[in-house]
Amino acid sequence: MKRFLLAIELPYISVLLACVLLTEAQTEADRVPADPHQAVASFRQRMYSLPLQRKHLSTAAQDSSSEPLFLEAPSYPTGISPRWVAVADINSDGKDDLVVANFCADPATCAQMGSSSISVLLGNGDGTFGNHVDYLTAVGSTSLVIADLNNDGKKDVAVTNICSDSSCIASSVSILVGRGDGTFVPHVDYATGPGALSIAVGDVNGDGHLDLVTADEFEAVSVLLGNGDGTFQGHVDYPTSICNPAAACTAPEAVVIADFNGDHKPDLATANYYGFNFSVFLGNGDGTFQPHSDQGELSNPSAIAAADLNGDGNLDIVTDDINNNIADAIAIFFGNGDGTFQPKVGYRTGGIGTDAKPAIAIADFNASGERTIAINNVLGNSITVFSGPGNGTFPSQHGWGTGGVPYALAVGDFNGDGQTDLVAVNGAEDSASVLLGNGDNTFVSRPDSEWLAGPIPSVADFNRDGNADLLVSGGVYARLLLGNGDGTFQPRVDFDSGVGPTLTGDFNRDGKSDFAALIGCDSSCPSSFVRIHIGNGDGTFQPPVDYPVPSTPNSFASADFNSDGNPDLVVSYSSNPPVHGMTILLGSANGTFHTSTDLTNEGGGNVVAQDFNGDGRPDLAVWWADNLSVMLGNGDGTFRALVDYPALSASLLTVGDLNGDNKPDLVTADSVFGNRATSESVFLGNGDGTFQPPVQYDAGAPLVWGLAVGDFDGDQHADLAVADGAAAYVNIVRGNGDGTFNPPSRYITGGVSEGLAIADFNGDGQPDIAAPNFYSASVLLNVAAEFPMFALSGSSLTPNPVMAGQSSTATVNVSSVNGFSSSVSLSCSVSPEPSLAPQCSIAPSSVKPGTPATVTISTTAPTTALVSPSCGSTFFYALWLPVIGFAVFGIGSRQGRRAGSLTFMTCFLLLTALFFQAGCGGDHGERPRKPGTPSGQYTITVTGTSGSLNRTTTMTVTVQ
Repeated sequence: MKRFLLAIELPYISVLLACVLLTEAQTEADRVPADPHQAVASFRQRMYSLPLQRKHLSTAAQDSSSEPLFLEAPSYPTGISPRWVAVADINSDGKDDLVVANFCADPATCAQMGSSSISVLLGNGDGTFGNHVDYLTAVGSTSLVIADLNNDGKKDVAVTNICSDSSCIASSVSILVGRGDGTFVPHVDYATGPGALSIAVGDVNGDGHLDLVTADEFEAVSVLLGNGDGTFQGHVDYPTSICNPAAACTAPEAVVIADFNGDHKPDLATANYYGFNFSVFLGNGDGTFQPHSDQGELSNPSAIAAADLNGDGNLDIVTDDINNNIADAIAIFFGNGDGTFQPKVGYRTGGIGTDAKPAIAIADFNASGERTIAINNVLGNSITVFSGPGNGTFPSQHGWGTGGVPYALAVGDFNGDGQTDLVAVNGAEDSASVLLGNGDNTFVSRPDSEWLAGPIPSVADFNRDGNADLLVSGGVYARLLLGNGDGTFQPRVDFDSGVGPTLTGDFNRDGKSDFAALIGCDSSCPSSFVRIHIGNGDGTFQPPVDYPVPSTPNSFASADFNSDGNPDLVVSYSSNPPVHGMTILLGSANGTFHTSTDLTNEGGGNVVAQDFNGDGRPDLAVWWADNLSVMLGNGDGTFRALVDYPALSASLLTVGDLNGDNKPDLVTADSVFGNRATSESVFLGNGDGTFQPPVQYDAGAPLVWGLAVGDFDGDQHADLAVADGAAAYVNIVRGNGDGTFNPPSRYITGGVSEGLAIADFNGDGQPDIAAPNFYSASVLLNVAAEFPMFALSGSSLTPNPVMAGQSSTATVNVSSVNGFSSSVSLSCSVSPEPSLAPQCSIAPSSVKPGTPATVTISTTAPTTALVSPSCGSTFFYALWLPVIGFAVFGIGSRQGRRAGSLTFMTCFLLLTALFFQAGCGGDHGERPRKPGTPSGQYTITVTGTSGSLNRTTTMTVTVQ
């Protein structure tokens, strides 16, 4: 019987399908324009609009990727390997220009002692500069001065060259006479003593013509008397000391012209690198000088400047004092007014460098009339500015970032605002960094703290002033730098707890920040321990308390492992012989700890604590032996057996929500990524304590010594920050919000960091990055919020909750940030997605800021089929078959009917017959109930996209 029924039903189904196709064909024919030219025009309009849209999106993505995320001084290209810079208006337009001495003119001949050059960058008067124009000099240009050497009212340039030609038998000065329009005639060279490194200009013989003095590394200063027409007499040398194989050479590397004894006759002073002092040559006023007088006790000085720093009318001397690159400093020698000087007074700076040959500038940076000292830190990628009340003391010193390896600096007013600005030339980047002054001894650039030894950071507000403070370790001491709230810090306070990393927390639950320091060594040491510093809430601490841990501790983390409300500690260690594991120290309400569990042979490397399975209990993740291991916590201070995930030689570990699903994910730093650099491996969490297989992304660095997670570009997607262990850079790897990442971009810092701290250091609500190092504590201030973008927000869904079958709506608003005015495309998604999950739609799907959109959530109601009567007999089909046949043939025999009406009526009767047939069931009773949308809570995510900018907002709806 069932086969008979199927045989009867199949023709009806076939006829139904044919009717549908006929009707659709007729409908599509009605859509085709009568005019074929109209159809072609419509096609062209659609096709040509596609590439235009793609081009717009591509441009937006390119512009967005070029937006800087962190504050940096702008840089302008120069010639190759710039070594010196001077400032003057060389084209007579009233704007400061730059002239740079470049050690090389052609990279192909640089190693073969080819020609050098100067670069001229004309200023625009707004702080920006034009493209550099280069002019050849002799070989190995190292310094220069700008002055009117031929008395024509136009600026000329004099450049020192280590070599007069490629044979490098002698040294020279190149004179480039200026035309007054920013261009120069070809250089003319004059011989100096051997090894000319530095140059000064002044009228040393009182004839009204400018003369030149060079500091020659091989034991002398050379004096070249000017003729007033741009030419010079032969050099006359004045020795600083005798250099022979049995005695150390003095090596004067810098020279300054000033009147040190108040007789109104120019004198000379040189900084003697190997003499560990400075020499003074008192002038006779006729261009000759008395024998040198060596003064001061210094360590490898190579820069010198003179000014009256304490207002007593006597000129003072400032030099660098490298101190074997351990505690770099400046040294101030107050003048007695007779050519002699008092013992030095020193102030620390950061990262000058043993062979750096820096520059010193003395100027008024806050329009107070007080002298301020600036020196470039060649290894610290910064300039340190020392300011004081004008009495010769300099209690305040702050660093400001430059480009890589700043060899020299100069001052000027580059934007015409009346404030003194700084410029530094960067040897590692062939550029000049311009630091615009704010008029208060601060500059528009990356802030760096004073010199310190500690590359491992942690952050908290230790004195409860609302400013983020920085705690650094990794050297001899742990050093606390209280924040000023603008990205700078107060002078440091040292604690005898600096060997290993630190972490912060409130261990005694008194509302005041404490810190713990991990101090240990290998098995040769008496003991290793965790040192607890309980804070007093004012930036001071109670006497520390030590708690023993196994030898060679590597890392530690804090969480409440036994659910008693008190912070606990976990310490990961690996000792020698190879024993590794973790120790749990359970905390008490008074900030004390006791050892409860030792997890031998479990972990040993970097450890983090987080709730990975959503049960409210902290779990552990730790790496060891190329494995990432996860141990789920029981909430009583014990843990389940670890589960291993293979990792590529992982060395660092951090945690964050990388794909926006509110489940913690893990990131490791790996030592291998192809054959070129390390990578980050991303382990996306499933929310149940398990993780997906890792995916690697380029870290942009051969070594990774620091790793952190944060939203640095304000797109509500997690990004990665990587501390480059081989160079002074922090690499930012921008996230796409789905757990994938883009290629890295890099930002220079003051030195190599072994950790990164994320906090708002200047109170603008944006995440900044502290990257401390052995030279300074560099802070990358976030400026992403200054660029046009948009914000996305949504109202609550109404009604909420809903019954299955009901709908709910909410309003989505797009608001402009920093002048954003482009269109934003909107889309939505629902999670979770079971069968018959709620469906979301949004209209309109593209809006501009200020125009709302409506999100509609629809659900499916449950359904129940009606009771179906039995046909009882096959004669039912025999009855309806002829009825349908008569209907078809009857309608078809009428004349004057359109083909469309015939098709419609035929299909109508066929469907009617099929309906009655379907009403005949083979069974009696009610059919099973069809379920609707499952009950539960659903999350609706609305995404706004404009170019490469993405923003999301979420809302929830409950289905009952």
